[in-house]
Amino acid sequence: MRRSLCMLALLVFVTSAHADVTSEPIGPLRLGMTEAKVAKAAGAPSTKQKPTFAGEATSDWEKVWIYPGVVVTFYADTEKGPTWRIRSIEVAANSAWKTKRGIGIGASRARVKKAYARLEDKQAPSEGKFVAGSVYGGVIFTFADDKVADIFVGAAAF
Repeated sequence: MRRSLCMLALLVFVTSAHADVTSEPIGPLRLGMTEAKVAKAAGAPSTKQKPTFAGEATSDWEKVWIYPGVVVTFYADTEKGPTWRIRSIEVAANSAWKTKRGIGIGASRARVKKAYARLEDKQAPSEGKFVAGSVYGGVIFTFADDKVADIFVGAAAF
């Protein structure tokens, strides 16, 4: 009985930590937002790509909106939507957007580790990366010269 309670407590902790990082905004956006809310929060993108079938991995349709330094990927059940929601957000070099914890492009690896220490996925490959949450849903920081070069929010693996 005691072992079952310990396992349940661990599951609740891991689940809440995972939910914490996947609900975290970056800039004005967060996962699950509809395209109407994205347009209101971030304005018109510089490029809107047409929907494409994502394939067997998700069986969803995807489309991409591109802002300066930011790529937003949406998903829907069909090519016509009707509701498109954010699946992932990727922030690169020329974006000033930051996570809720104040991490943006150019932040040090030490600052990322301090901000996301309790959420670090120590099982994830760490060569040049830091994974908060997991590759199945989290925030992935990519480094160049120990500085954040790219921030990906979402599921990098299905």
